[in-house]
Amino acid sequence: MNSLRQLIDQGIAPVRTTMWGKQEPASHAQNCPCCAMAMHYNNIYGNITNTHAECVDGQVVITGSLINNPREWTKFMERRMYLGVDFGMAFIEWAESLGFTPVLSSMNGAVCIMLSPIENIDSDKK
Repeated sequence: MNSLRQLIDQGIAPVRTTMWGKQEPASHAQNCPCCAMAMHYNNIYGNITNTHAECVDGQVVITGSLINNPREWTKFMERRMYLGVDFGMAFIEWAESLGFTPVLSSMNGAVCIMLSPIENIDSDKK
């Protein structure tokens, strides 16, 4: 049986976490803006909101218990400060500044938020 370290070195895990939570890509990890944004979301907002973002088909998908509570999700999304933490920028402003917009959706029967590139939203309206 392979050790965990051998499995990670073989590229089983997409991202390795090193000391102090610094993440470094494994050999086969995707190097795309979507993956970077998901990692950025997790580092800034994920812990305090008990949510998690990942890149799926070019979109950032956010899941977690906060999204199941629309009132609390709206509070978080629109306010710069949430649960005593000052993020410096409201989540929706942060997403739009990076060219994404949050869209309520579902994945595998669970409610989620998809961060779609703004140009995809604009082209759907035309």
